[in-house]
Amino acid sequence: MKKVLFLLDKYTSGQPEFGLSNNAHNILDTFQQSVPDAQIYTLFFDESYMYGMHIDNMLLKYCERFKIDIIFISLLGASLVNPSLECINSIKNLGLKIIFIWCDNNPTEIFLQDAVSEISDLNIILDYPTSDLHNTRRELHKRSGKYLYLWTPESKFLYYPDKHNINVSFIGSIRYEDRLGYINKLRKEFPDVYIRGGQRESYLSPEGYASLIRKSSININFSKNPNGYRQVKGRVFETTASNTLLLEEENESTLNFFNGSTNYTSNLEYVTFSDADDLIEKVIFFLKNPDIKEKIALNGYNKFKNNWTAYHFWSIIMKKINEL
Repeated sequence: MKKVLFLLDKYTSGQPEFGLSNNAHNILDTFQQSVPDAQIYTLFFDESYMYGMHIDNMLLKYCERFKIDIIFISLLGASLVNPSLECINSIKNLGLKIIFIWCDNNPTEIFLQDAVSEISDLNIILDYPTSDLHNTRRELHKRSGKYLYLWTPESKFLYYPDKHNINVSFIGSIRYEDRLGYINKLRKEFPDVYIRGGQRESYLSPEGYASLIRKSSININFSKNPNGYRQVKGRVFETTASNTLLLEEENESTLNFFNGSTNYTSNLEYVTFSDADDLIEKVIFFLKNPDIKEKIALNGYNKFKNNWTAYHFWSIIMKKINEL
């Protein structure tokens, strides 16, 4: 039985008032659901710091004592509560496998990826970013054999088909200017559109957030990162796992996982929009044509179920680790 340590942040942005980090359900829960024959250990470096101890002061002894075989690390940006490179290098000398999980390929995480490139045995990229920079890096990473470009795994206990009682929703942050422009126009046409902020704005629990996604007939998603590039948000998989129609801002990233188009064809798995007027037109169309909406949503759900579940995610990773 493999002894697997998860070294993660416990709280969103390291702040208890925002609730548990998404790593709790996206990483820990999905691993437990998918790899039952592993013995799991956890350390939370932000919680350790709150109690006056830096993770560097315990990590090596912890790995030695429990004879850890694999360690998964997800850093909290460039925070001082993260384990140091020196500390991570010291545990590498124990012979265990060091796997980094990267949730967002922003400039900080790109810097950190490069900083740990020699220490890491494998790097898991969750957001599949597309830009000239990211596309070039991805090609280099593929040749190195030390990177897997995957997706955000979703808990089967949070996201599943449910009864829809919300027509149209966007559940997430609206503090970004481009999203706010869409939302304001959408509200003028559909005053009952359900808009709700996430953890940082509305203090939604993971269960509360997931319930709103599941109960939505149509869920809107925006693909643009604040740093300007496009990426696959976890909301793509949350929505399709819930048999909800995904209306997604047009981008190249999501096309790597689902068949989407701006047209209304029956073989689609989600539908894209190009601007606010296009979004409004599509919402009107699908509210008037529920059969087409439900067909596309079901296509997306089936694609998710057959290809992009947490079990698929962790099977790819564990197979790769066994080959290292």
